[in-house]
Amino acid sequence: MSRARMRAGGSVSAVAALALSAMGLAALPASADEEPTPAPTEVVTADPAENQTTAPAEPTESPEPSPSTDADDANTGEDASGDDAVAGDPESTETTDEDADAAKATGSSKSLASRNAKVGPQADDDPITLDIVAISDFHGHIENAPQLDNMVKAIEAGNPDYTGFVGNGDLVGGSAYVSAIAEDEPTMAILSKMGLEMSSAGNHEFDKGYRDFEDRITGLSKYPYAAANVQGMDEDTAIKPYVIETYGSGESEVKVAYVGAVTDQLSTLVSPGGIAGLTIEEPVSAVDKQAKELKESGEADVVVALIHETVGVSKGVGEHVDAVVGGHTHHIADTDETDSGAPAIETGEFGQSFGHIEVTVDGDNVTATAKVVDVPEMYCKGDPAWDESEPPTSDQLVVNDDICDDYLTALKDADELGKEPVGAIVGGADRATNNGTDLGANRGSEMTAGNLIAQSFYEYSQAMAKPADFGIMNPGGVRAEIDPNNDGKVTKGESFSAQPFGNTYGTVEISGAQIYTMLEQQWKSPCTQTSRDMLALGLSDSISYTYDADGYKTDEDLCAPYENVEGVDPDAANYVKHVKDVYVNNELVPNDTSKKYTVASNAFLLEGADGFQTLKDGENHADTGIIDNDVFNIFLGDNPGYVVDYMQRGVAISGDEEIAAGEVAKLDLGSLSMTYQGNKQPLPESVQVALVPTDEAPLETQEYPEVTEWASVELDNTVTPNLNETGQASIELTVPDDYGQSDAGELARAAVSDDEDYAMVIVAGPTVFQIPGGLVPLAQPEPDPEPTEEPTDGPTTGQPTTGPSDGASDGSSGQPSDGSTTQPGEDLPNTGANVAGFVVVALLLVTAGGVLVARRKTDQV
Repeated sequence: MSRARMRAGGSVSAVAALALSAMGLAALPASADEEPTPAPTEVVTADPAENQTTAPAEPTESPEPSPSTDADDANTGEDASGDDAVAGDPESTETTDEDADAAKATGSSKSLASRNAKVGPQADDDPITLDIVAISDFHGHIENAPQLDNMVKAIEAGNPDYTGFVGNGDLVGGSAYVSAIAEDEPTMAILSKMGLEMSSAGNHEFDKGYRDFEDRITGLSKYPYAAANVQGMDEDTAIKPYVIETYGSGESEVKVAYVGAVTDQLSTLVSPGGIAGLTIEEPVSAVDKQAKELKESGEADVVVALIHETVGVSKGVGEHVDAVVGGHTHHIADTDETDSGAPAIETGEFGQSFGHIEVTVDGDNVTATAKVVDVPEMYCKGDPAWDESEPPTSDQLVVNDDICDDYLTALKDADELGKEPVGAIVGGADRATNNGTDLGANRGSEMTAGNLIAQSFYEYSQAMAKPADFGIMNPGGVRAEIDPNNDGKVTKGESFSAQPFGNTYGTVEISGAQIYTMLEQQWKSPCTQTSRDMLALGLSDSISYTYDADGYKTDEDLCAPYENVEGVDPDAANYVKHVKDVYVNNELVPNDTSKKYTVASNAFLLEGADGFQTLKDGENHADTGIIDNDVFNIFLGDNPGYVVDYMQRGVAISGDEEIAAGEVAKLDLGSLSMTYQGNKQPLPESVQVALVPTDEAPLETQEYPEVTEWASVELDNTVTPNLNETGQASIELTVPDDYGQSDAGELARAAVSDDEDYAMVIVAGPTVFQIPGGLVPLAQPEPDPEPTEEPTDGPTTGQPTTGPSDGASDGSSGQPSDGSTTQPGEDLPNTGANVAGFVVVALLLVTAGGVLVARRKTDQV
């Protein structure tokens, strides 16, 4: 089967029944012939590590204990049973389109789908229990909607007058292909039919600008949105600070206010131009303000905060909030509390799990508990996700004809739209991983998919009036592998799934100094970034850089020193802390304003999103109006059989503080490998290093006939989660006696043509560096209010060439891994004019911090 979730052993329906029984509910049958199966065991999945960062990646593997239920009474949103369907009309039991529109426009206390059947008022002295189901980060994964709908109905069946169903943002946008290719219309229709009462706004609802949110998304959704911390929307929009739902009736009536908020990082997560004119306030204080007013005025008996932000942030709300639902990170967490003891949870992603909040109202006393429940992976009959050789058993089929029909119709439509081929590639173009399988979870490491898209941006621009010098791609914009089935063919559907946001393509001019700042802004300050330590840009093969991995700082205790440094803004990330030297098209980029460079990318990045503010500060912004995914498809069409490039664009090199001729140099290397190893994307196993006189090994070739000894060690390909460090090694080299000395005997940058110069050659699988030797004094630039000159202690980056096309994984020739020497001879990979189209020509070893720097020459072939 094609979905990437591992199901628990045993009957899914039996496991589902266990979960329902644990919730005090009877399981509705999973098939027409199956009887409910009560069981006394609660099975839920929780992850208390709310601060761990993941990306919207493939579904995580987890047991699925939740119930499968019958759908004979499938909720279509036109059910006559339920709580009040019209504001101020307690006798109304039917929802019309006019009612829905009125409720959205006013934020009224209506369940738009009339989910709750009336059972009469409870005794005045009896506590009232509410069941609230919450989902977050659904992202158009409607394949999970039928079973999710069944489980919501099962909870309703146990508490029909007091059950709510709400969302916490990112229900659409960055969606599964089946929904995204139809602009998420299938998702909005299905969630409306399921009776979703309301949702907070997530950042992805703003992907195409707030006007699109106001007009199209709210127009197609039969549920209102809430965002208390967003100011500047139209007064008549369906996006309000809160939505009040009324459950029960008479003396047993309970009014629940759902107060929504979106992360205040919104301007860095969507195209800033799309939200121009809006004010995004800090979410916790905005929610607290509304909650206090709602409680003190008596307008609400219960307040539930739906904040599209990490639970670590969201749980900071005050005493007027009775329960908190966080989101945005796609995590599962259900062990947190606010300072006042209210439960704070994150509910996972993609409809694979949901939050179940139980609220007890006893007079003026409100208490709540919460947990996260898994949704079993089940299939509609006729779902092509099942291999014909492995048909589903009866207990793996979800019975929900209404929702299944809608899903299968959307799937058929998407399939027809997506079958058209757009190109072919050789090799795997994948995302980064933290554990070897969670592709897309690691946005802090280089990935072949991101680099390939950046390459398309660069190459497309070469036919424009002003060609770009390099292309870049944001890691969060790559949502799937480009050739997920590894058949070498890329279809429109596969391409769209990898790049679904529909940003426009354009260029901007920035200075050399701004390039350094842009690359530095990949590292996110712990003072200002709560979810990810690094966002590694995808880069075209025309740019590379070196950096000092020791510069990584993730301890929040380090925020205060930066805040207290005069002239340093910790929010701006405009101080060089990691990046050493940068090369564009074989030339060292000066760290000043003396030269301008043109960058090609999507509007999301060029307008400063994801914290890359320096791009917004550039000049001569040019938006082509062409969709970025169309640019990628044109690139694939123009380059049939394009060979995917596995080389690293950014390499960490550090070592001894001082390197002297005739002594042993100890070097630390990092970022020599990608994080994911597939059949078509091997990782290097070792690294070989040698010092070669330049008169014996001309830099324009990759052949080293005079080299007799190579130092070789194994590479450590252990992934450092969310950071670009994979492929590390420590190695020792003996420095020649005549290495890098000028006539004056001082440390100086040696000329490449100097016969006494040496080239350091580093080979790690497909990555090859040539580094002309030279020593640099430990001088620091003087402070200057104007952009500083190139730091004298900075490294130069080399752009490694891709290795041999025969699939050799490490470029080695049998060298031992214990640091001993050997002679590679002819087995050393020949990476001269290769399919990637460029050759490494230079990297420089410097003593300022013991940093190596690299430079590459590009030869297009």
